[in-house]
Amino acid sequence: LGRGIDKKLSDFPVSLIKTKVELATSYLAVLDIVERGVSKFRVKTLYELVDSQIYLASLDFRDGKCDRATLKILTKGFISKMDEVLSIMTVLGVNSGYEEILMRGANSLKQMCQKLLSVPDKLGS
Repeated sequence: LGRGIDKKLSDFPVSLIKTKVELATSYLAVLDIVERGVSKFRVKTLYELVDSQIYLASLDFRDGKCDRATLKILTKGFISKMDEVLSIMTVLGVNSGYEEILMRGANSLKQMCQKLLSVPDKLGS
């Protein structure tokens, strides 16, 4: 699922995004076996996985398929994965335009998730 400057996840069918999540999850499992630890393959896959999972979680929340408590648990996991992305890239360094975009995107996703966690469960709380 390739995105360009004018493409966002909402431009694609949800079924393709779900397939992307399944493939990325499987690919990470393979990387855990053949290339344990710090690698740019892991970083790129984690970023794409979390970006897609956030989008799907937002759709589930909007559609009432996911409650706020579950969304907060998922969001904490997303932050943890973005911390891993940022940590690995700090160690390995940024060497391409895509990696610069990835770093900006990872920081942006992390900040968005942190803001989501700070939203009170009920208005006025």
